[in-house]
Parts: sequence; structure tokens; C-alpha cells
Amino acid sequence: MSETGQDESAKEDAICEINITEVERRCSGTVMPLQDVHIAYQVESVIREPRKTPYIVWRRYRDFEYLHSHLQDTYRFVIIPPLPEKKVLVCEFIHC
Repeated sequence: MSETGQDESAKEDAICEINITEVERRCSGTVMPLQDVHIAYQVESVIREPRKTPYIVWRRYRDFEYLHSHLQDTYRFVIIPPLPEKKVLVCEFIHC
């Protein structure tokens, strides 16, 4: 069986599917807007049974860091893959 076939089979057996469907650059709206420019990720979760209603939330990188840390602490004997490296935003002096 090809690797793609294995991926498709695993996808069909999954209880839920979680994807990052959108990425957005945001400002906090503070007096100094360049201080809190960040990237927000739209996370869509679809639970296959009993219904296929998607749940959509926006999260920051630090939320993924917290989740990663919590998973490592809770499941010490399970290998949790590392997070992708955080990229630092270089913001020009313009309104976001």
C-alpha cells in the first residue's frame, strides 16, 4: 500500500479532523500598536460522529505552546512531536 493510501485510510478511521484553515496578522488595538502584533490561527475541528458540525476557534502560537507543554506533562511516556519554530514578526511602521 502506498504512503498516500495509508494516509487516506488513517484519515477515514479518525474520530475527528483538526486543521488550521486560516492565518491572520492582528494588532491588539493598544496605544502602541507595534507592541502587540501577532499571528492568529483559525483552527477547525470536525467530530465525525454523531454529527459533522465544525467547531471553529482562533488561537495564538502561545496557545499551542501551552497545549504542547500540557500534553508533554500529562503523557510523559508518549512522544509528542515538537512544534514548528516560532517566527518573529518584523513589523513596519504602518497601521495593521
